[in-house]
Amino acid sequence: MLLFNMAKLRLMCLVSVLLLTACGFHLQGSVPLPPEFSSTYIQAGDRYTFFYQSLSKALRQRGVALAKGPSSATAIIKVEADNSGQNVTAVSSRNIPLEYEAYYSVRFSVAVNGKQVLEPAAITLTNRYEYNQTEVLGKAEEYEVLSASQAKDIARQILVQISTL
Repeated sequence: MLLFNMAKLRLMCLVSVLLLTACGFHLQGSVPLPPEFSSTYIQAGDRYTFFYQSLSKALRQRGVALAKGPSSATAIIKVEADNSGQNVTAVSSRNIPLEYEAYYSVRFSVAVNGKQVLEPAAITLTNRYEYNQTEVLGKAEEYEVLSASQAKDIARQILVQISTL
């Protein structure tokens, strides 16, 4: 009986793996980029934002060489806007913030060998978090972690779009 259940379990695992590979599933970070992106330049106004750092790290993890300038690159990712911030979404009866909405927005375009392959597009992510005035330092750190996570998610979404080219 135990041997039959093990065989059944192995068969179910095999079928699951086959179904995942058939639908185009890739592990995070394993989406291959077209060969035209082997040397990529990220054109951005600020190289110290969470998004720029996340995008450059994700490209390097995929074996992409980051070019020092646009003339030496085969592909250019132009970051037209890179904004993050927070808005108050709920206040108490004493006008004390209770909840914030953190947002991260990136507007970008992609060119390969001087030809625009992705028209300017924007990706915006928002998340809400509760605010407690007795935990000011912790909430400031929570906002920083949330912004970094949103930037990483946007970079991942852009690389998925590029991989479909």
